[in-house]
This record gives sequence, C-alpha cells and structure tokens, in this order.
Amino acid sequence: MVKYLQNRRTENNSSRIEEGVFRHFDDASIGSSFNREVFPHVNALLDYANSSKPVEIVKQTKNRFLYLFCHQESNNVGNIGVGKKSEIGKEKIVKRLRDGYLIEVGLVEEFETTPYFSVVVEKQKEKLVLVTTYPGKPSEPFPYSGQTAEERAQSVAFWRDRVLLMKE
Repeated sequence: MVKYLQNRRTENNSSRIEEGVFRHFDDASIGSSFNREVFPHVNALLDYANSSKPVEIVKQTKNRFLYLFCHQESNNVGNIGVGKKSEIGKEKIVKRLRDGYLIEVGLVEEFETTPYFSVVVEKQKEKLVLVTTYPGKPSEPFPYSGQTAEERAQSVAFWRDRVLLMKE
C-alpha cells in the first residue's frame, strides 16, 4: 500500500513531514506515540500496513487519504494523544510550546491505549506517499495553509473542542 519515500515534495516540507511522523515513534511528551514493542520504527508499521487490509479508508482531500487499521495481535499499538476538552476539565488544560506554537494541552494521569492506527497518504504520480501516521482512529489535522476554506473550517471546528494530551 504505502512505500515510505525519503524525498517528498520540497526538502523543507519533507523534513516537516518526517518530523511529524517520527515524533509518534519517540516517547512523545505531548500527543500520541506508538508502542515500540509493537512498532519499533516507521518501517515496521508500514510493513504491517502493506500486508493488512484497512478497516476504513477516508478521502480527506482530492489526493489525500487516511487508512485506518486495527492490529490483529495487539490491543496496544500506542496511546491516544487527543482528548475532548469537556472530558478533561478546564483545570487540567495548560499551555505548552510545540513546534514553535503555543497550544492548549490536556493533562491526564494515564493515556488510553488502542489497537487502531491511522496512516495518512498522498497520491503523487501514481504512488502513495506517507504524510503522517499515529495511534488511534481518524482525527483532523491542525489547520494549515494548504487547506481549502471548507477543510480549514472543519479542522478549526474539530480542534476548538479538543486538545493534545500530556501525562501529568
């Protein structure tokens, strides 16, 4: 399904995408991260995805698709790093710096684990190129400059009620 390519689009965008992918394979202090015992690195995840059938395929934009997988042997491929503000409580929401932006983060005692993981790809010249991957079910991307007005409105609406999670 997906072959991880080192050189995507422009060098600047490539490093941004790689950072977004690899942060989920580190012990991320903010947001989700993969269980390294199940997926020690991105290529192990892609090998699994390439040999598995997705549970769902969501068309995000004209050339961008999200593939949702459920791991058949593990109930813990990683932790869920997004939560609803209403379920966390105002007193547990703080501001933190991430990628140069000050964002709201929800503090939790423990992360919820999941057997699901999402793989977002972009079709480029008949190839599927990895954009990002993360533990959990489909989520909206943060608003970014390349979105249409409708996509941006959908992202803004989603993140208005949600935050990335961080262990207390």
